[in-house]
Amino acid sequence: MDKVGLTPVQSEVYNFLRMYHREHGVFPTVKECCAGKIDGEPIIKKRSSTNGMHRILKGLEERKWIEIMPMRGRAIRLL
Repeated sequence: MDKVGLTPVQSEVYNFLRMYHREHGVFPTVKECCAGKIDGEPIIKKRSSTNGMHRILKGLEERKWIEIMPMRGRAIRLL
């Protein structure tokens, strides 16, 4: 299946993942994604629910934009 378009929220989170990885050399945890900050600067809207962030990340994975490796922390790979 080819990559398909992203919702505005998914696009925002995808870009955050790229920026965070470029800055720190590792991908953020789900809680760091929820905080939406890189070096104290807000990049995306803060989210209080890790469950909501899991759904966004799962949507990115289903659309073939990222791969989440199970049972490992920070285990995201951009496709």
